[in-house]
Amino acid sequence: MPRQARGAPALWLIAGREISAYVATASFGIALLVGPLLSAGAMLALSAAGGAPTQTTIGVDGPAPADLVAALRTAGAVEGQQFRLVPDRQTSRRLGVSGPDDDLRLTFSADFPLSPSGRQLVAVIVQRDRALAAASIAAPAAAPTRVTLVADPGAQAAAAARLARLAVVVMLWLTLTGSMGMLLQAVV
Repeated sequence: MPRQARGAPALWLIAGREISAYVATASFGIALLVGPLLSAGAMLALSAAGGAPTQTTIGVDGPAPADLVAALRTAGAVEGQQFRLVPDRQTSRRLGVSGPDDDLRLTFSADFPLSPSGRQLVAVIVQRDRALAAASIAAPAAAPTRVTLVADPGAQAAAAARLARLAVVVMLWLTLTGSMGMLLQAVV
């Protein structure tokens, strides 16, 4: 007569059988999909809510030329934002402006309320406006203005933090959907 398994191997056998039986049910698959779908729907509803543009105070490091202010206004209108530029350092949302007029460098802080495409739009508008202004002046051909977006070192850290928060949410949701069904089955 074969000897029966005792202890840990028997526990793994029972646990494996229970988990495979639970994963095979339709309710497990539905519960696993409902959480992410509800989260995505909530995020889309919040982003589509829009409404009136929100006004955000932006600290500017360096001189803020009029064409840059106009470009920020245009890009902000596209994304539903209004900006109020202040020279003080009281706000964490910052825009660094440096370099000579023909090689302007823009550094947006990590929490600046414009998307990467909105930031690129600011650079393109400033470059276009400066090229049009230079063309309208009957002067000898000047060097074209180049606007460069400089990466903020805090932007990568902020992206990594968002990814870590998302990973924690996914792990918690998987734990919740995986264990609650088994717990309810065990109670029944």
